[in-house]
Amino acid sequence: MKKSLSWVLITSLFFSISATSTTTFAQSTTVLSEEMQSMQSLGLIQGEGQGLTEHYINKKATKKQLQTILLRLNLPQSDRLSAILDSLDSKELLQVEEFYSIFLECLGYELNVDFTDSTVLSFARSIGLSPNTSSTFTNDEMAKALNDCLKAKQNLAVNSLKSLLKMAF
Repeated sequence: MKKSLSWVLITSLFFSISATSTTTFAQSTTVLSEEMQSMQSLGLIQGEGQGLTEHYINKKATKKQLQTILLRLNLPQSDRLSAILDSLDSKELLQVEEFYSIFLECLGYELNVDFTDSTVLSFARSIGLSPNTSSTFTNDEMAKALNDCLKAKQNLAVNSLKSLLKMAF
């Protein structure tokens, strides 16, 4: 009788722990890409309200989100960057060409000197960036592109992002 009671208790305990583990596993947290984790740790991407949820990561990036990132980078304000920041105040989807055009300028390359609107993606590739093949980004894709831009080859005449990266790391 004691053996069967012990067996019932052990079996019940085992299934109780097993059910709890399954429940805990089902509620696991969202897996973030390495780039998204980096952008989060730098404070550049923080998510909306509930943080970096799976919904947020897979949501299409907006111009407003890029504006927020640029403000968080605290880059020296040129007339061109100020105009860009003003034009981004929108919930419109962020276009890949627009993102790279802005970040190429932040890296010290000049529109209509180093690249044009029609060559922005090929120029980005020429300096080691990997532009997205679609016309828009998810937030995770934007984090990956942003990570690449922060590591990218700069125009030798500009050191602002290099200084920023030294302070961040």
